[in-house]
Amino acid sequence: MSFISTSSSHTIGILKSFLKITYNSILCLSGLWAIGFLIFAQAALSPEPFNPNKTQLIVVLTGGNERIQEGLRLLDDGLGERLFISGVNKAVSLESLLSATYSKYAHLKSKVVLGKEALNTQGNAKETRQWIQAHTIHSIRLITANYHMPRSLLQFKRELPGITIIPHVVMPKAVRADDWWSWPGTTWLFFIEYNKILLLYFSYLI
Repeated sequence: MSFISTSSSHTIGILKSFLKITYNSILCLSGLWAIGFLIFAQAALSPEPFNPNKTQLIVVLTGGNERIQEGLRLLDDGLGERLFISGVNKAVSLESLLSATYSKYAHLKSKVVLGKEALNTQGNAKETRQWIQAHTIHSIRLITANYHMPRSLLQFKRELPGITIIPHVVMPKAVRADDWWSWPGTTWLFFIEYNKILLLYFSYLI
């Protein structure tokens, strides 16, 4: 009887220790996650200064009119020789794109290429790699939204080793910079993107 009681107490002690370690681990990981999230949000809202260096190619990742508009503007300003827009809907033609929303830049038609195979950021990187390998490109300016740039850079650097990549962020009007935590839409957007980049990091470690 004494042996059973002692064994039971020992088991309970081990269980309590395990639960305590688990609780502390979860608390620690949650704290690290929260700190990382705040750093991510601050970085997204504090982009690097504009880099005036020219590149052979300007790459725009679709996902907002501001991105394409910025890519065309930079191409028109001579900061790139060609413009590659990745992730375009297959139903959209270059003619319809430049004659409708961006008619101001119709004269750049011969310098613009549409990529229509990518369905996500990884697809953007692979689609861009295939195009630049066929055209001997050594430098690109990558344009996407501020919150999307960290993950995009990570995937593009993995797909394009040895290629110079200049990040160029666009600040979408829908993303609230002032007191972003008080705007559910912006907070949720950052939350989703931050977790996506964490999953991407972990996938590279496996």
